[in-house]
Amino acid sequence: MKSLSTEQLKELHKLANAVMDQKPWTLIPEEMVFGVQLAQENAYVGFIGSMGQSIGLMAYMGEVAINRIRFLNNPETLMDTPILSVTFESEENMENHEIELMEELDLSPNNFDLFPSFRVNEPGFFPWSFSSEDADKFITILQQTLMVLKAGNFKNFADFELENQKCLYRIKQKNGKWVSSVRPIPTTKKNLVVPPSKDIIEALNKLPVTVKSVQAGCFTLPTPLGDQEKPNLGYFILILDPETEEIIAHDLYMETQRENTALNRILTTLIQGEIRPFTIEISENNRLSDLIDELKPIELPIHIKMEESLPLLESLSTDLFNSILNEEMDDDHVCDHHPES
Repeated sequence: MKSLSTEQLKELHKLANAVMDQKPWTLIPEEMVFGVQLAQENAYVGFIGSMGQSIGLMAYMGEVAINRIRFLNNPETLMDTPILSVTFESEENMENHEIELMEELDLSPNNFDLFPSFRVNEPGFFPWSFSSEDADKFITILQQTLMVLKAGNFKNFADFELENQKCLYRIKQKNGKWVSSVRPIPTTKKNLVVPPSKDIIEALNKLPVTVKSVQAGCFTLPTPLGDQEKPNLGYFILILDPETEEIIAHDLYMETQRENTALNRILTTLIQGEIRPFTIEISENNRLSDLIDELKPIELPIHIKMEESLPLLESLSTDLFNSILNEEMDDDHVCDHHPES
């Protein structure tokens, strides 16, 4: 959080603790959200902690984020969903630089002896510290969250698991006064996944069916890739022939371009190998399943079959992934630093 002013840091800390003092996770289920109208987009605010795990506040940035988490089966998918968040951590779970910052600014833990930890998630990048712009947005979100919690009327919150709903919004009027309004959630045709291009579809159609089926999966690396100040998320794809139990292809990559998504990467890999399966089997709990659900309705010249699990693929992916990751670390390709204060 190097770019933040002392005033922003103190205000974030004060407001986040004030929100948590309200214990919203005891009042509001995790799937219920309300909106805050910002200058460029709507933020949808929800609370985590009702399931007895991490305590915090998630601001899903825009309708595209709501569309994504509606289909969420794999928590890895959250890592590249536009989110501003604060979670509350015990001192032993904090990064050293975060503890040093708290001490430098003389900021105390909240009433639960927990410290706030702020993160921004955005597609293609590893969850990272706030920029000054992120901080300003989140300060507004926290201020309006306190107003909603103190009003105590949660009946017009929206369930993000459902479509075509009305939602409570906090809206800033021209005179600068904030008011509450219940209105439909705007529909959007945009999403965070770029569908396969016409070139990819045409190339697949030109290939004859060569195998009955393949199994495919996409996995998110727990370690950022790259040595830039804001490193990229890394992904690992694996394609397997279930009959021969042979690995057809594997790849470690970054989604530095929106078109370079897991599904496109897998289809392009099959085309390059002149392989066209009749069916691609995908685990329901894999990140790839979430991405395909987000694209529906989608028409492909290959049948997609969702399976409850794919034990062989998952077992091989773990072994191969660990081997590749160790090689990358030896080559200094994996970023080993943390968000700076």
